[in-house]
Amino acid sequence: MLHRHGNLVRRFFIVGELADQFHHSFAIFLSGGSYGRIHRIHFFKATHSPFGITFDLKAGMKKLLAPYAAYNLLSNHHIVDTINNLDDEQIHREIPSSFPSVFKTLLHLWSVEYVWWQRMKLIENPEFPTAFSGSVMELGNSLVAQSKQWKEWVELATDPALQHEFIYRNSKKEQFKQPVYEMLHHLFNHQTYHRGQLVTMFRQLNLKHIPNTDLIAFYRKK
Repeated sequence: MLHRHGNLVRRFFIVGELADQFHHSFAIFLSGGSYGRIHRIHFFKATHSPFGITFDLKAGMKKLLAPYAAYNLLSNHHIVDTINNLDDEQIHREIPSSFPSVFKTLLHLWSVEYVWWQRMKLIENPEFPTAFSGSVMELGNSLVAQSKQWKEWVELATDPALQHEFIYRNSKKEQFKQPVYEMLHHLFNHQTYHRGQLVTMFRQLNLKHIPNTDLIAFYRKK
């Protein structure tokens, strides 16, 4: 497969297949400047799946997750700043959604980050808050503080820590065992989903200034 971008040429070759039960392959990624000149050779372990060939990127998981955690924190900052400028009626107005108000959606964002933190820390009976007695500003501060804690943890995490499998129970008391990096992917993706719902609520509230929480916008400002 050949991919051109300007004067860059990148080629992917599947160069061999091991005859074992997992049918492992190896891919070489050649990158260079002008056509025909190779500057780097990258090796990735690849496996066959029903959807084609997938690459094992576990070793580079931190490089992917660290900016994702930073993006989650910054985006939550933007959302909280916007909510803090709403009046009480707007914050609690019922709007059809997964959690039918700005306040309830913000509460869900915080409680999910908080409960996954407890699960990862192997707390036996983690608290999953369904109510918050403080102000909306205090709730927003709690979300930002928890997101900051996730960002700092990911930045310091080793590859073995990210690949470590931990056991937890969901809200239905069903038990699961998964590596930490899969949980983090889920968590940050989950937060993006519900921030999108908040943006829709902001539009329904006729806000003039909607925060840009696109991931590409985060990368452009790095």
